[in-house]
Order: sequence, then C-alpha cells, then structure tokens
Amino acid sequence: LPASIHAFRNLRRLNFSHNAACTMPWGWMVDNLPLLVELDVSHNNIAADAGVQELSRLTYLRKLDVSHNPIVPFQLRLERNCL
Repeated sequence: LPASIHAFRNLRRLNFSHNAACTMPWGWMVDNLPLLVELDVSHNNIAADAGVQELSRLTYLRKLDVSHNPIVPFQLRLERNCL
C-alpha cells in the first residue's frame, strides 16, 4: 500500500475486493486504520488465514467480507503458488 494512505486514519470503510491480492497487511491495517468499520477483501487470491486474527484488535470492525478467496490453513499455503 502506498505511504500516502496514512492520511486515511479516519477511514471507516475499505473495499479492496477484486484485486487478485494473495496477502493482506492485516497488522498494518490494525495499526493505521483504527476506525475501520467495514472491510471487504472478497474476490481476491488470499490463500492463508495467518494474520487475520489481528483484525480482532479493530474495536469498531463490524463487517468483514473474505468470501471468494481460497483461504486454507497457513500450513498448507506453502503448497500453493501465490505470487
């Protein structure tokens, strides 16, 4: 993500769907988007759930959409091709 996104600390909704992303900077989101209420990362290529638990620190988060991603346990991620 670009450094300029730091200007969006008051961001409430983030739609990052349909981007073919393999991973997401979950920890970064928690640290830099503390007021996030809705996060949509659907229709990507996120194959591992490692780090997602960090989102529990987002106290305002009410809606999380991870649908249409090939999410599997982190241990199996090494067997997938994720560029």
